[in-house]
Amino acid sequence: MERSSEKDLLIDPSDLVLSSSTTLKTYKLYAARWLILAVLVLLNVSSGIVWISFASVADEVKAYYSLNGDFLVNLLSMIFFIVSLPVGFVGAWTLDTWGLRIGLLIGAWLNGIGAVVRYFSSFGHTY
Repeated sequence: MERSSEKDLLIDPSDLVLSSSTTLKTYKLYAARWLILAVLVLLNVSSGIVWISFASVADEVKAYYSLNGDFLVNLLSMIFFIVSLPVGFVGAWTLDTWGLRIGLLIGAWLNGIGAVVRYFSSFGHTY
């Protein structure tokens, strides 16, 4: 492969040089951004733990309700993905309208309430 000449280039090399009047923007990093990132990661991990906990009880659910196939039991886990599509649009609207703080607080509270409801529902039946 041969080298292209200067006239074959699509960009003029003189355009790539910054002029003396060009100023570069500097960005300030805030420690609070790392805290927000950590909170977001913890919320995603807790949501994933609540979701994946269905896998450990699939056989017990199947036996308790006398189900033949696995589809209805797996539907409990698939509901997470089915519901996440429309709720994702609501979440995007919430973030856009009320901001990141309120959106994270609403998500955290709903996730916590859902986990508590699932926890207390496990005490209702013994078999």
